[in-house]
Amino acid sequence: MNLSPLPGISQDTACDCLIKAKSGYCSDPAALTDCHSTCTQVIHEVSCGQPPSAPNTELTVKNTSYGDTANYTCTQGYTYDEGDMILTCGSQGSWVGVLMSCIKVDCKQPPTVPNTDVTVNKTSYGDTANYSCIHGYAYEKGDTTLTCGWNGTWTGVLLSCTRVSCGKPPNATNASVNTTGTLYGDTATYTCLPGYTVVHGDKFLKCDASGDWVGAPRHLSKSFLWEATQRNQR
Repeated sequence: MNLSPLPGISQDTACDCLIKAKSGYCSDPAALTDCHSTCTQVIHEVSCGQPPSAPNTELTVKNTSYGDTANYTCTQGYTYDEGDMILTCGSQGSWVGVLMSCIKVDCKQPPTVPNTDVTVNKTSYGDTANYSCIHGYAYEKGDTTLTCGWNGTWTGVLLSCTRVSCGKPPNATNASVNTTGTLYGDTATYTCLPGYTVVHGDKFLKCDASGDWVGAPRHLSKSFLWEATQRNQR
């Protein structure tokens, strides 16, 4: 094969023409035995056209000629699954490589929060976890919904729930009251004062999830004290 360059074309340029021809730059490489013209006259670049689109990816490509590359990255909220991140324009005018695929980021199970129930169906990017206070507890602060973020973490402020408060228990006439506390589940115990007896009502009240003391506080009568006093005076 004659590798002699034409006048005005260096030896390196002539060799480069033939190398390009064998690499797919010419429509009929076999017909090219030497650079019997200028490279621009004999050789035309192979074009692969616009590279294929891949779901949930972003594409960066400057040129689409032989040897050029197409670079793929996953869009926000998606992560690499399989395939090639770079495709290369081949000598036959097609992009060479396995098209990349991306899948949604997975945040895994949402965090456990004390005194709450959580409802979650899926744990991928954009999915939500919904929290609610358990029976006997009330909202204090934080978010009732967390969202699976693009970086694989649940976003939002964790919910905080506190025990329901019933406040001070109701007074009962002529009775003393002792409590274990004033929060959900606590009890108030009523005791008749000396010389009094029960008319009606409950000895115990309980702090309910609604924030109320449940039960009827005792009402007491002075009749017993009066009768006892009268007997002592006879």
